Order: sequence, then C-alpha cells, then structure tokens
Amino acid sequence: MPTFDTIFANVTALAHRDDLDVQLNIRCNVDHENYESVSLLLQKLADEGLQNKIRFYVAPIHSWGNDAHTRSLTKEEFAEWEIAWFGEMINLGFPMGFIPEVKPIVCMAVTPNAELVDAYGNIFNCTEVSYVPTYGTPNEYAIDHLSGKEMPGKRDRLGNFNDRVRQGEYPCSTCPMLPVCGGACPKSWLEGIAPCPSAKHNIEQRLLLTYALSRIEQEESSLQQASTARRN
Repeated sequence: MPTFDTIFANVTALAHRDDLDVQLNIRCNVDHENYESVSLLLQKLADEGLQNKIRFYVAPIHSWGNDAHTRSLTKEEFAEWEIAWFGEMINLGFPMGFIPEVKPIVCMAVTPNAELVDAYGNIFNCTEVSYVPTYGTPNEYAIDHLSGKEMPGKRDRLGNFNDRVRQGEYPCSTCPMLPVCGGACPKSWLEGIAPCPSAKHNIEQRLLLTYALSRIEQEESSLQQASTARRN
C-alpha cells in the first residue's frame, strides 16, 4: 500500500538519523483481520535494523464510541498471541520488558484539575471523548466550556472512578493487577466494557520469559568473564 510504504520509509529514515535525539514508539493496532500480519511487520522492522531504535508494541482495537471492540480478539486470544510476538521479538533482537510498571494514576480523568480543551472550546477530563459523534451535541462528556456556558457533563462522572473501585463497584478492587493497571479506563468501565490489560491473562508467561532472559544474560556474562580471564 502506498501510504504504508511512505510512512515506513519516513520512520526508517528518522530512526537512522544520528543528529536527532528522538524516541519512536510504534503501536500496531490489531483485530481479527490483521493480527496474523504482526510477524511480517516485525520482520520488516528488523530487516531495516530498527530493533534498538524504536519501541514497538501491539494493542487490541477498542471502542471509540462505536462497536469497534466487537471486531477485536478476545482478551485471552490477544494475550496468547502477545506471548508469541514477544518470542519473535526476542529472536529478532528487540530489547524487551515484560513486567508492567506500577501505575499510581490511571489517567487524567482521576486527576482533579486535569482538563482537555478541544477546538470548539469544549472542556473534558478524558482524552477519548471529544469529536465523537456518538456522544451527541453538545457532547455528553463535556464538563465545561471556555465561554462559560453550561455543559451536560460532570467531572465526577469519570473523576470518582477510584472511589467506585474502592467501594467494590468494579472487580478491580480484588484484582491482583490493580497496582499495575490502575483499573485501566474509567470510561470503558462506565460503558460496560471491561478494559483489563493483556498482562492479566499472560502474567505468568511474562514472568517466565523475564526469568529465562535473565538466566541467559547471566550465563553470557559468565562466559565473557571466563574468556577475558583466559586471555589475561
């Protein structure tokens, strides 16, 4: 596809620039139609020598005020494929990190003073609701307006997410993954779509991969030290 070729060429050229200090993150969104092509993309990136110049990750498509999530893989299917992609990335030489970090603040929605202003002056406390026709005119999630006119949304609608988790309204309160996902997306929970991260379904495999890689690195380090000692 011409668009893909153009974007890929630009990314490759930028990644190989030595005079620029940039970090390139490539997110590959997958559904039932394209998940089998991730391996081809990984190979293409590796063929261009981009393993150590980019951060690559795969994410399932999700609802954006529509039914896009119905075309996605199930949570379990995605988690299983993700481990396979991790293995391919290791073989191709991509630097890997499998263990999610602690997330004390899940998103701007739970930050009392955080605001997003769109081009029309609408103010939100969520990054995924502006310009979405499904949410009406005026947007039902708009909590304020630069002009001062009253808007239908209320900050607490998403802003009290942590309180709802604490009160047990969502299963997050008893989930061992809560410290590293923060409950994921308050809006998704509100709309009845569980946004649990893939790590919830493959954390054991992630831990095993991390352990295996650490053992390999230790053995390689020991062999290198032994070789150096023999030469000296």
